[in-house]
Amino acid sequence: MFICRFCAIFCNARQLREICYFGLLDCIYISIFTIGISNTASAGDLMKDKQNFDNPAVTIIGYEDGLKDSEFDAYVDSITDHIRGKMRSDKEHGAAKPNHMFAQTRFFYVPLFNRKVSGESLSSSLREMGQDEEFCIESPWIQVIRNKNSGVLRADFLWNERQFLIDQVLLDSPNTANLGTGKPMKEQEIDGFIDDYEETVLNVPFGEEKEAALRDVSKRVPAEFVWLMVRAWQTTRGPFQSEIRSAIHELIVKAASGYTNLTKDAIGLCLTKSNNHYLFPNIISFSAHDKVKIDDYDINELR
Repeated sequence: MFICRFCAIFCNARQLREICYFGLLDCIYISIFTIGISNTASAGDLMKDKQNFDNPAVTIIGYEDGLKDSEFDAYVDSITDHIRGKMRSDKEHGAAKPNHMFAQTRFFYVPLFNRKVSGESLSSSLREMGQDEEFCIESPWIQVIRNKNSGVLRADFLWNERQFLIDQVLLDSPNTANLGTGKPMKEQEIDGFIDDYEETVLNVPFGEEKEAALRDVSKRVPAEFVWLMVRAWQTTRGPFQSEIRSAIHELIVKAASGYTNLTKDAIGLCLTKSNNHYLFPNIISFSAHDKVKIDDYDINELR
């Protein structure tokens, strides 16, 4: 089991947060909404209570009690405020449409070093959909599902640090081979990659020998982890794993603003009168869309 937080965002900007438990294997979470909307209700049912649409139900999953991650917290606040502002603006101008209404949002927190999250449980939870629903957006960063009848939206936002790495690799080299998926990995597996790199590459002198060692380790280690380890501080004076943790933290700090902005761009694609289905399998396909900007998400240096 790991802990999730339920919070309702009110018009006066006050946040009320409740703590509950989230089932790791079956992805069934307890329904506790302080604004009077059950999270097991369909989007069609939620449509009946229109006064709540400028305050959609917000669920945070995988964020342990007591954990403080300022970048993730800022991301949740910024996206929630963005959605609330969009719907409030439409309401004030008398132009609220079903397509502009988010019934609920879920934020998944998936750090790179994570002992608890299950890739299978995350995938099954994201794919839950009723017969009267369809995808508006499918991507590694945001999934938006639309009710076919009412147009009401519900969204899942993923803060997946492995996906951050995959995106950076593709932005750096779109044709990179041996690239992994965004599926969370066990910490022991990542430790094995780090040990392999340390033994194969770190202690080798710079030059052709080191380049050969890097090519060798790249055959066994997913490209996103090689990208991270190469950009970490190359030292043997202390545990190399500490340098990796520092490097992923630095990446998140530098990329957080750009990631937040590209998420807002994705939200905008669903806030229209069209019923388009947007499928973005990777950051390259996403960046090709004329409504999306990713310049401040492309990070080259971590030191």
